[in-house]
This record gives sequence, C-alpha cells and structure tokens, in this order.
Amino acid sequence: MGEWTLVSLGDVSESVAYGFTASATSANTGVKFLRTTDLSDGAVSWASVPYCAIDQSDLARQKLRPGDIVISRMGSVGLSAIVHPDQDAVAASYLVRFRLDAKRAHAPYVAYVLKSHAWWEFVDSRRTGSVQPNLNAQLMKSFVLPLPPLSDQRAIA
Repeated sequence: MGEWTLVSLGDVSESVAYGFTASATSANTGVKFLRTTDLSDGAVSWASVPYCAIDQSDLARQKLRPGDIVISRMGSVGLSAIVHPDQDAVAASYLVRFRLDAKRAHAPYVAYVLKSHAWWEFVDSRRTGSVQPNLNAQLMKSFVLPLPPLSDQRAIA
C-alpha cells in the first residue's frame, strides 16, 4: 500500500460545471436530461430519464461522459451518482458535474466516498437555505477526502 493523502474534490477534478437549463420533455430529442429525481443509490435510472432540446454546441460543452459524477445542489442536496454508460445526456441545472482527473482519482472510488458519513456531515454542515436547501459548486469542491494511490482506489472501489 502506498501513501494516502488528503485532497479536496476540486483538486482531483479536471473540470466542474453546473448543469444545463432547459425543460424536460417526454418527446425523444435524442438527448437525455438527467435530473436529481433520476438519481438513486449512487446510480442513474436511465429508463425514466426524460429528454431535452439542446443545440449541438451546447451538447458538445455539456455532454456527460462515463465516469462523470453528478451531485445535486438543490432540494436533495448532496445526492450523487456516477454516470454510466456513454450516451447523449446532459445534467439539469440543479446538478453539478465533476469530471475527475483520471491520473489522480478513480471515479468509482470517489463516488463511493460521496456515500460516506464524512460526505453527509460535510453536506449537512455547509448547505444553506431553510425552504430550499442548497450547496454550491465552490463548497462541494472544498470537500476533503482521503486519496490512496490509484491501485488502492481501484481495489477499494
């Protein structure tokens, strides 16, 4: 086993982005529109995910990739899921997308950490708003997690 370090979620992310603002539709536009309500136990229930209208330039910027982690920033604050499989999909505006640096962090390991007691304590201590709880991307990025070497992350996940 190698050296473990403490890092912030932002430190191991190559990019962080808020979701796309659009309306969900049941009409098959070819692009799924992932919402907080589609997240369940760390995964996405793709069968129930609606669609949205989005132009190609926005899709190129917003498209979710396998291994991306989405975290709810409003309502069910802190709820997260890892994206699988590859398909045309974007996150809705109440989600924050974390694209991890694969040279530093194994997405399934980080997704596992985001189910931990430490994550939920962090969320509970930092969310704001009494009527509609929320937690912004800057605060999410500051979450500190233990980071073992990649081989250990893979074994743990």
